[in-house]
Amino acid sequence: MDKRRYAIVAVFAIAAVLTPPDVISQIGLAIPIIILYEISIIGARMIEKKRAKNAAEEDLDDEEASAELIPCPNCGCDIYEDVDQCPLCGEFIIHSASPWWVGRGTGYTLLVLLGILATIVALLIH
Repeated sequence: MDKRRYAIVAVFAIAAVLTPPDVISQIGLAIPIIILYEISIIGARMIEKKRAKNAAEEDLDDEEASAELIPCPNCGCDIYEDVDQCPLCGEFIIHSASPWWVGRGTGYTLLVLLGILATIVALLIH
């Protein structure tokens, strides 16, 4: 909530640069972008709540299964697979090298595409 003020000021500053020296044009570009920003925040919250719920259910299932041991890439000692840092050498373990969108719901992709589309439409209108 604290950074939302900075985002609103940044949107109005960008709108002031992109529009003619007219307050109505500036507001006409800034308001739809702010609305899309708020919609994306709400959508991200809904997706994260759903993900947290699924992760909690998965954790219950994982407790029943035994964790496997893997070697630490730095010191070679055996550590549990779900550990993020080696207790012996302190090396942080990277479990997967997948891109940011892998494992994310289609909601993120749709929100990004919606934001890009709305920005293009707002720029074309003016």
